[in-house]
Amino acid sequence: VPSIWGKVGLIVLLVSAAGMAIAGLFVTDPITIPATERSMTGRLHEVGAWLDLTPIAAPLISWSVARHSPHWAAARRSLLWTGWLPLLGLVIFIGSTVIFGQGTPGPEAPVGWPNRLLMIAYCIWLIVFGWQALRLRTQARPA
Repeated sequence: VPSIWGKVGLIVLLVSAAGMAIAGLFVTDPITIPATERSMTGRLHEVGAWLDLTPIAAPLISWSVARHSPHWAAARRSLLWTGWLPLLGLVIFIGSTVIFGQGTPGPEAPVGWPNRLLMIAYCIWLIVFGWQALRLRTQARPA
C-alpha cells in the first residue's frame, strides 16, 4: 500500500484479524441472558467483536491501492466500489440491531441475518481484492 492511510488500514486490518480470532474462539452467550449474568467467554466474544474494524480498514486499503498505485489502475473501479461494502454492511447491522432490539429478545427475533450479511460484505471485498492481487501477480511473472 503506497500511502500512509493504506498503512493505517493494514494496521487496523491486523487488529481486526485478532478481534475476529478472539470472537471465533469464544462462544457468545444466548441473547436471552441478562447482562449481569454473562459468562467470561461471552464477554471475550464481545471484546473480539468490538476489535473487528474491517469496515474501516477495507476502504482505507482499497482507496490507497486504487488511487496511488499505477499497477492497480485497471481494478480501480471494483476496488473503490467493494471497499465500501463492509462499511455499508456495518451500517445495516447496527441499524437492524437497533430496530430489532426494541422488542423482547428471543429465538424468534431476526437478529442473525444482519451479522451474516456483514460477513458476506467482508468476503466480497476480500475476494475482489485478492482476485485483483492474483491477477497482478500473474501479469508480473516473466514468460
